[in-house]
Amino acid sequence: MAKSKKIIELEMASDPALLSMMRCVVLHASMNAGCNNEQAENMVIAVNEACMNIIQHAYNNDVNNSISLQVYEESNKLVFRLIDHGNPFDVSKIKKRNLDEVRPGGLGLPMIETIMDKVDFFSSPEGNENILELVKIKH
Repeated sequence: MAKSKKIIELEMASDPALLSMMRCVVLHASMNAGCNNEQAENMVIAVNEACMNIIQHAYNNDVNNSISLQVYEESNKLVFRLIDHGNPFDVSKIKKRNLDEVRPGGLGLPMIETIMDKVDFFSSPEGNENILELVKIKH
């Protein structure tokens, strides 16, 4: 990332009960970076959904793991980086479906991709971390 400023870094247990704290952090970080209310609330939805995917898929609902959230500001955009140490993520195995289909499951990533301007998945060089980077251009 070129010329970025870290706004916040938060490490939390992979417990859904703690997601309310993370949502507050994302909302305040987004608002303090100059996003309007609607944009900030949408980023909360996207980051929350990403954390739920980590809890459910990387950690199989085990609350004894951790999720790291890093938020960076780069000129006209915000970058949210989520890091976990769970099951390796394989983008090719994701079963996405249309947001218009009303039934449980498979909506998380399409919703995140609709809200955010860029979504990237990485593994650490050592292969022991999954890294999800969500980018939103500020308007």
